[in-house]
Amino acid sequence: MHTIKQIIENQKSYRQVILRWFTKDLRESKKKLIDIKSDDEYIQEQVEKLKSKFKKTLYKKEIDKLFFMHPKRNKEFYAWWNNEEQEVVILSYGKK
Repeated sequence: MHTIKQIIENQKSYRQVILRWFTKDLRESKKKLIDIKSDDEYIQEQVEKLKSKFKKTLYKKEIDKLFFMHPKRNKEFYAWWNNEEQEVVILSYGKK
């Protein structure tokens, strides 16, 4: 578990990297969703529902809330840049 100081320092140092990683991940996820082809009616319906949710979701606002210094930050989760794995990890603050 990270301290608040560690979280703030990590997010300050890697803010742009974190935002780019999320943007790239979202792009790849949308592409994979579009590439799903099936003759199964249920699968087609679910793919269309997910496409609709992607369009409606204000993901930029939700990503911003994962930063500790955001005024409306998520009280349960935060974004952490894992330098070894070169990826963002969403972690829980944990119980006090």
